[in-house]
Amino acid sequence: MLLKDVLYAPNIRLTIVSTGRIMRAGYSIHMEDEECVIKRKGGEPVGIIKVNTSGLFKVNHTYATAAIADQSQLIDLLTLHRRLGHIAYDKI
Repeated sequence: MLLKDVLYAPNIRLTIVSTGRIMRAGYSIHMEDEECVIKRKGGEPVGIIKVNTSGLFKVNHTYATAAIADQSQLIDLLTLHRRLGHIAYDKI
């Protein structure tokens, strides 16, 4: 699944994915019976993620990235702090 216009932070140990971004990429999400099922609209599931003991849906995945060629896409530390839910600066 390829998501576009996302924030890439390779040194953060947790990946958080917006369900809105998944839906905008042409997929649907259904949560039931402690599972999150992601499928292409009108198609077969492309992923089934089970809830863990903490109540989170943890995805085991392979990382893939594209280099940022346009340096104007870089953001400042304050903006990153806000986008990550006001995480401590030393954690960013």
